[in-house]
This record gives sequence, structure tokens and C-alpha cells, in this order.
Amino acid sequence: METPETVTPAADVKEPGKVKVKPKAKRYLDSDVPLLSWRDNHHEEYMDHFIMCEGQGRMFTGTCYGCVSEQAVYRCQDCVGLHMLCRQCLLEKHVNLPLHRIEEWRDDLFH
Repeated sequence: METPETVTPAADVKEPGKVKVKPKAKRYLDSDVPLLSWRDNHHEEYMDHFIMCEGQGRMFTGTCYGCVSEQAVYRCQDCVGLHMLCRQCLLEKHVNLPLHRIEEWRDDLFH
């Protein structure tokens, strides 16, 4: 039987003062909690743009984006840019895009 004097120390036990502690990783709020960062810094701008796109927006001049001569009352939800078009330009642009969703501006909102 072994007594405390005859027990050999384990090979993986470090002597006091020789243990290296890794410093904690630096934390960045933007990468740790990105949604919180977005909410605090960018949500107002996003919501302003979102609401602007629900209406005609600041850029709307009343004329067609395609031919610049007709009254524009249509837009496509699926096309990039949300440009307002007249009926003729809309039909020409979407002749091969039958699944795009078209909205018409009537009574101060899109239908």
C-alpha cells in the first residue's frame, strides 16, 4: 500500500506559478448582438425607406419612368427599383414576366 510520501505526482499537474491563462477574447457589440446594433443605429432609416416605398415616395414625378410622357400609375413589386410606369410601358416590360405582381395607384394608395 502506498503512503502519501511514496505517491508520485501526476505528469500533467503544473507547478504553481507556471500556469498560463489565456486572456478573454475581445467582444464587439456589432458581431455579438447584430440585431441589437441594427435596432439602435439603423432601424429609423430602414423604416423611413420602407414606408416611403409603400407610397409613391419622394422620387415620384408623376410621369412614366419608361417613356417620360405618360401619366404613371403602375408599379411592379417584383422588379428592382419600384419605378412607376404607364400602362403601355408596363405591358411592354412585362410581356415575358406573367408572374410579376403589378400594383395600380388609385385613391392615394396602391391596389
